[in-house]
Amino acid sequence: MAGLQTLDLTGSAVTSGRFVDIATVPPYLSSLPDFAIASPRANTQAGVVRLFNGITGQLIRTINGSSPGSRLGESVARLNDITLDGIDDLLVGAPGESVAG
Repeated sequence: MAGLQTLDLTGSAVTSGRFVDIATVPPYLSSLPDFAIASPRANTQAGVVRLFNGITGQLIRTINGSSPGSRLGESVARLNDITLDGIDDLLVGAPGESVAG
């Protein structure tokens, strides 16, 4: 997997899970997990996490960090379906993000 930019640390955090609706997947392929790959230093260290379909390898979704230095994707983890929508949930760390309040 090619990185988005030089030295963006693509692949420094990776997880797998069922991130697409399993009803759209043929039964013989349903055991193949999707995967999330982080690039926490991409885009002036705002960070990027990309979700890929485990069957086709196609990009499902891109999640971009909200501000330079937030380092979105420094850590990623699959959670069981806490939203009860039938798909796994994704927990993404952004240690450089500042929260007002």
